[in-house]
Amino acid sequence: TGSDPGLGDRGRDFIARKHPFPANAAGFLVAPVLWFVYFTGIYALQGAGCALGLEASRLFGVPMLPLMLLLVTVAILAAMVLFGVWSYRSWHDLLEELDEQERKAHGHAVFLAYGAILHAGLFLVATVWTAVPILLLDSCDALGST
Repeated sequence: TGSDPGLGDRGRDFIARKHPFPANAAGFLVAPVLWFVYFTGIYALQGAGCALGLEASRLFGVPMLPLMLLLVTVAILAAMVLFGVWSYRSWHDLLEELDEQERKAHGHAVFLAYGAILHAGLFLVATVWTAVPILLLDSCDALGST
């Protein structure tokens, strides 16, 4: 325990209080989990919407199914961007608050906050990549329901 204030239960409790979410393991996993929920949810919504005939339903002249898919995509993209900004602020605050000696003790939190920023960017791109074919192609055409 000597020179490293990050060791021991007391040190870990201090770090957990000083650097809460997103500078922890849960924050590191938010973007991948958001993308996973989006990926499975969007394809489930598309399949269920085709089975229920939502492609034929219209709201203000716009087919319901593509509109629903677009709204879900926009919501997830907004969540990813907001989480990325939150992670950046957390990481930036950590770098400003801690001097070089403290940074070593809190290096885990700094790494996780920075990783959360990178995850937000990576999974933002993955979400757009997933959304492009869904939003550009006829949702039910490949399923033979048109």
